[in-house]
Amino acid sequence: MNDRWRAMGAALVLVFAVLGVHAGPALGQQEIKIGFTMSNTGAFARASKPVLDGILLYRDWVNRQGGIYVKALNRKLPVRLIYFDDETNKDNVLRLYERLAVQERVDFFFAPYSSPLTFTAAAIAAKYKRVMLAHTANAIIIHEQGNPFIVMNIQAAPIWGRAMFEAIKQKDPRATRTVIIYEDTLFAKGVAEFGRKAAQELGFNVVLFDKFPFAAPDVSPVLTKVRTAAPDVLMWMAHEESTILGLRQMKELDVNAKAIAVLDPGLYLFYKALGPKDLEGVSGLIEWDPGVTYPVNYGPKNDEFLKLYYEKHPGAEPPDNHTPMGFAVGLVLQAAIEKTGTLDSVQVRAAMNDLNITTLIGPFKIDPKTGLQQGYVMLATQWQKGKSVVIWPPKYGYPDQFVFPMPRWRDKR
Repeated sequence: MNDRWRAMGAALVLVFAVLGVHAGPALGQQEIKIGFTMSNTGAFARASKPVLDGILLYRDWVNRQGGIYVKALNRKLPVRLIYFDDETNKDNVLRLYERLAVQERVDFFFAPYSSPLTFTAAAIAAKYKRVMLAHTANAIIIHEQGNPFIVMNIQAAPIWGRAMFEAIKQKDPRATRTVIIYEDTLFAKGVAEFGRKAAQELGFNVVLFDKFPFAAPDVSPVLTKVRTAAPDVLMWMAHEESTILGLRQMKELDVNAKAIAVLDPGLYLFYKALGPKDLEGVSGLIEWDPGVTYPVNYGPKNDEFLKLYYEKHPGAEPPDNHTPMGFAVGLVLQAAIEKTGTLDSVQVRAAMNDLNITTLIGPFKIDPKTGLQQGYVMLATQWQKGKSVVIWPPKYGYPDQFVFPMPRWRDKR
């Protein structure tokens, strides 16, 4: 651990001690309780299910090994998950995380699905001084509130757009005319704003930067503007349902670009909803791909993870990138507990400042003060003949296989 991280960790423990956070665990403690909500219903229901699948898979995996070793108790404790449906509702998130802290007395939190709901839940983590690991919240604003208990375990918004623009610039540096459209949510807005900054730094000309309402039933008004702008590059930054709608209406209105990039392009639900023909050439940004192998030193590698997944879900559709993100929050929490030897949230949070682990989603590293993720790599992929191909960065992908320009809608028919 370098001197800066050591100092930050010590300072963090001191600050928490002043706040009066008590240490544990009790000698008679029989389990580690982790609490969270998930959007089993509501606008995020379909998108959040793979995250829950990953968290449940982690619980099964660790408990088959006897649980997490807690040095202070000199034994392993099984993991117990306590979770509720927040119905994609912020008021429910507040109420249910209060319940998890006060009535259920959980030891740690996992965040809910998405940046907006995590922003809400983070206040409860601060109030009750419990570590909260975020699996699908990358908005910077969550970590600008002075809350030391929230830890990002996903690529931060500033790096999302850059990978795609780097891939395009290498392929054709003359293709600079860019349009960025985003859904009006914390997640998509943050990615879009930092994407615009990256584009401008790399020499792209952003001729249109616009938004549409969250979960809009019709995005044709903004797509009409896109068609008029005639971009080389169209970045469509939205949640899954709005991405499916956007691509369908792009086809209907014949809105084309040399590259159409979306968030989480490799999701199997896109394949199911749109089919390989309409997805052909669509590219974008994704957190994990089964074909990218990191030097894992903690937890299962991709092949082991996939084996676990299909054993639990025989005959199921392939897991998407959100499933390992759910699995990985468990791994990070486990590593921090094992490092510090206690279930005290203060010490567990401080231990996360210098965890030297690489999991199946990449190398974990956070800013000690804010909990912002700094280690994970952003991947760019493209749909080609029914398969998602990693095209960037060169260390993990195949830039020479990037099809640019992509086929126009009429050429796919």
